[in-house]
Amino acid sequence: MLSITSDVLFPPSEQQLLARHIPGAIYAEMDSGYGHDGFLIETAQITQFLESFYVQKLAQKCALSVSQPLGANMLASGSSART
Repeated sequence: MLSITSDVLFPPSEQQLLARHIPGAIYAEMDSGYGHDGFLIETAQITQFLESFYVQKLAQKCALSVSQPLGANMLASGSSART
């Protein structure tokens, strides 16, 4: 969840409350002088936050894949390597 510090329609305090009650949510704040419209105008900042989020999620996914023995995903999903 990305909150804009100057947003008075959806202030950071409300965004933090939502993030605490959404399982797996990640909270971040972005500075902008545009208030609620910051999400429409600050595309470069939002892109940086999204890239960071996706890199973090990809790293977590790769770490999980490496920690599982070869074939564990196939066994868990019920797949078979038979031809």
